[in-house]
Order: sequence, then C-alpha cells, then structure tokens
Amino acid sequence: MYHKILYIALKYVCGMRRQKTQNLSEVIRTIKDKYNLNKELDKVHARQVWSEIVGPNASRYTSRLYFRDDVLYVHITSPVLRYELNNQRKTLIKRVNEKLGREVIRDVILK
Repeated sequence: MYHKILYIALKYVCGMRRQKTQNLSEVIRTIKDKYNLNKELDKVHARQVWSEIVGPNASRYTSRLYFRDDVLYVHITSPVLRYELNNQRKTLIKRVNEKLGREVIRDVILK
C-alpha cells in the first residue's frame, strides 16, 4: 500500500513545474485525498493496532485479520480466548478507534 502511494507521489512530483514546489508530506496528503486512500491506510493501521491492544499472547492466537466494509473480522484459534474477547467487543472497538483517532471500525466479528 505504501509503495503505491510513494509511486503516485513521485509520478505527481515529477510532473510538476518548478514554480509549484511543495513539501513531500503535502504531496502525499493531496494524493491520499485525491485517490481516496485514507480509508485503506486506516485499515492497515487497524491491523497493526490490533496486536498492540490485545497484547502479544492474544495476538499469537490470531490467525487471520481482514475487513469487509467497516467490520473487522478476526479468526482466533483458541475458543477460550475468543469467548473472552467476544465479551469485550465494545471495549476493543473503542480502543482501536481511539488509537487511530477516528472511527474506522464499526464492529468486530470473532471467528
């Protein structure tokens, strides 16, 4: 995902004239807005944040993480851990969204 953004940013910068110099961070922000990549990057960050929030022991039992719409699907290999995390679903959603700074996840489905 990041490679795609950098490729588009370089393509955008190379096509600019010298009079329109911009910061690279401004160019990346412009490209993210233009190509609507903010939502996809938030999903990537949410996957990274998941392991931080549940901790190393619980993330060891996470076999698969993916998004469909604004729902995070998490495959947990331990039934006991799945039950415990299912009881804390609302808290997990709140913590992930707080860590990301906006509402990225509407719901978490544990399988």
